[in-house]
Amino acid sequence: MRKAMLSALCAIAVFGGAMAADIGYRKFDGMLPGTEPQLFAPDVFVADKSYIGYQSLRGDAFLYAVTDREWMSSALYIRVADKPFEARRLDLLHSSWEGEPFISADGKRLYFTAILPPGDKPWHSDLYVAMRQGEGWGAAKPLPAPVNTAASEWHVSLTAKDVLYFCSERDGGRLKGDIFRAVPVGGSYRVEKLPDTVNTAANDCDPLIAPDESWLIFHSDRPGGFGAHDLYISFRDHAGHWSQAVNMGPRINTSAWEMAPSLTPDGKYLMFVRRKAFVTAEPSRIWWVSAAIIEGYRTKAK
Repeated sequence: MRKAMLSALCAIAVFGGAMAADIGYRKFDGMLPGTEPQLFAPDVFVADKSYIGYQSLRGDAFLYAVTDREWMSSALYIRVADKPFEARRLDLLHSSWEGEPFISADGKRLYFTAILPPGDKPWHSDLYVAMRQGEGWGAAKPLPAPVNTAASEWHVSLTAKDVLYFCSERDGGRLKGDIFRAVPVGGSYRVEKLPDTVNTAANDCDPLIAPDESWLIFHSDRPGGFGAHDLYISFRDHAGHWSQAVNMGPRINTSAWEMAPSLTPDGKYLMFVRRKAFVTAEPSRIWWVSAAIIEGYRTKAK
């Protein structure tokens, strides 16, 4: 089992502005956090499995991925706020590995990562999208080249204008992902790799892009962190230049793995996952904190 599997277990938030955008998470957990992270909905997300990430669906439900202690499988589940203790599995491709859900701002597209056996390479993953159909989702289709390649691609995050950020191993190879930006052009995408102020020789993945593309939060196992994998942040100026990414510090990062950053639909809270280790008997937990802390990192980024 490979360490890069961590990058495929993320979840993300809708960047929409629905009137009832905050109803969902308040029903799951009414104890809203301040500037110090706290566990999200501990009475709901408790089991002997690892709960990875968060997603809001129509403002009243969570779409998230569940893995196991060895990180050998992943499945997508949904919980409705009115019935928070009832979980329903989605099985979009009927694969043993489906994760990293992301719903577009208009609520019509569900992006996710999947591994389909047998594949031409071990643990080869691709990015997929399914269109909204009534109360469910239509047939999932792979994203076109040059987003998907013969290498593994992981984790979609979208801006309000549908600029797509994702992770790919196309340059770094196994265990060494980089973050890419894909701009929609005539039914396809123009793909560009983010600069070395963001990407390193380490595994850089789990992008969470701000709706206005002004900042990017991601995880990395680069040297100098607090644990095996930490969350980092970089800021984008009006000319499109990215600042040097900075570690989000001990307020967010610990000796465990911090990963899978997301936003609540109203943008008020940053959510992330903390996993004890790659192989662990201790379930992962979702944490959240006021998104007001994000601007405090801007002065540290250059």
